[in-house]
Parts: sequence; C-alpha cells; structure tokens
Amino acid sequence: MNYTEKSLQLENSGTRIYAMLHMPAAKPSAAVLFCNPIFEERKSAHRLMVETARELCRRNLAVLRFDYRGQGDSGGNASDFSVSDWISDTNRAASHLSEIAGSDLPFIVLGVRFGANIAVNCNTANLAVLWEPPANGREYLDQELRKKLVKETMTAGETSGSRSDFKQTLDAGSTLDFDGHPITARLYNEICSSTLSSPTMDSRIEETLIINITSRNTISPQVLSAKSALSAIVPKIEGLTVREQPFWNLIGYVSCPWLISLTADWICKRTEQC
Repeated sequence: MNYTEKSLQLENSGTRIYAMLHMPAAKPSAAVLFCNPIFEERKSAHRLMVETARELCRRNLAVLRFDYRGQGDSGGNASDFSVSDWISDTNRAASHLSEIAGSDLPFIVLGVRFGANIAVNCNTANLAVLWEPPANGREYLDQELRKKLVKETMTAGETSGSRSDFKQTLDAGSTLDFDGHPITARLYNEICSSTLSSPTMDSRIEETLIINITSRNTISPQVLSAKSALSAIVPKIEGLTVREQPFWNLIGYVSCPWLISLTADWICKRTEQC
C-alpha cells in the first residue's frame, strides 16, 4: 500500500470532530476534502466514500474525510447543530488538511447529495466535484419526507403521518424524528434556505464538475437545475452522467467503479497529474 490512513481528532468550538486522513507516500499533488451527505444517506454512502478516498490517494492526492458535529463518530448531540455549524466544521477540516498537505496545492472539495450544498461554502477550495446535488434544500427535504413515508408503508404497513403533517410539525417549531435523526426547527429552516447559488461563505471555487448518477443517458432535470443554480457563482461548470446505482438510497454495499474513475480522472486532469 503506497499510502497511509490515520484517524484524527479535530476540534471546533469545544466539540470533537472525527476525521480520517489518507496520505500518499510521496508529496501530494493536491488536497481533497469530502463533505458527507446527511441523515441515512451518510450510512449508505460511507463505504463508497472510503473507496473513493483510497483511489484518490493511490493517485497521489491527500484526502480528508470527516463527520460533522453531532453526526457519525464526531462529538455533540445531533439536535444541537445545523447547516451553519456543519459549514464551520467543513472550513475547520479544510484548514487542517491545507496545513498538512501544503497550502500551495490545488484544493478540491467533494460534496455528496446535500453535502454539495455544504461543500460550496468551503472557503479554501478552488475546485469542486458534486455528486447528485439537490438544487435547493427545500426540494431535498421534500424528497426525504417522501422517502420516509414510503419506508414506513413498506415496513409497518402504515405511516406516522402525511408530508403535510410533517411540515406542519416543523413549521410549528417542533422537532421531527427522522429515522433516528432529529430535525429541529433551526435545522429545518437552514436546510430549506440552503441553495447552491447562495452560499453563506465567500466562495473561491473556479471550476466544478456535477455528476448525475442515473440509469438514463441524459442529465436529470433536478441536476440540470442544480447546474443552473451554481452557474450564478462558479465561472466554469461541467455536468456529466454516470450509469451507476443510486447508492445513497440503498442498504448494503454498492459498487460504483465508473463514478470513482470519472471523479479521479477529472481531478487529476485539473491538477495536471494524469
């Protein structure tokens, strides 16, 4: 193995952030920070993100994966944090990776699903790769609530309420249990107000690749909408499709070799390390 993997304990505002550093044996040619999806999608995406990190590391890139506060193996209670906190965590992790890999290197952020909306707020990155990003948070939450209803129907034969009931709960400022993940009023409002075109932090991203994971041969309307939204802040955007399974919706291991290869090739080409 021509790279090393080391777990790290970072800190942000007194709360521990768990991270995993993948470092090549030679001096890295670029640095890549991963931004996880949220809720159950994080679990489904975990194995694939590990495999992607290892492939990038084999191509001489330094990679850092991390969990937002209140998520995964990081500290804190999930109900205490929201999107703005996760953006702060992202920039904390980016600063640490830049220090380790070298501040003079190209810096890429890879955002998966809603992690893409967090990733565009990374104030260190000059390149971005976004896997199946939602154009806006409200649309994303609507999709997640729909999936919650389908899952309840399949497992229990009935639902705990309608989408309208769930939205009324959230609009009233109450917390909704979302498959064990609490959606507080603050988190709900910050997700709903999140768009790719309006990052809360100053963005340095100059070029972005948006990848639509689909069984079709054309980019989906949702990803086209995301591409259009991002064009307001990013000078150069490329949209590509890859015919792989929707790993973020599936339980168990899902192999996506074309997605990993496409991502790695694009990054290497932009960092002149093909």
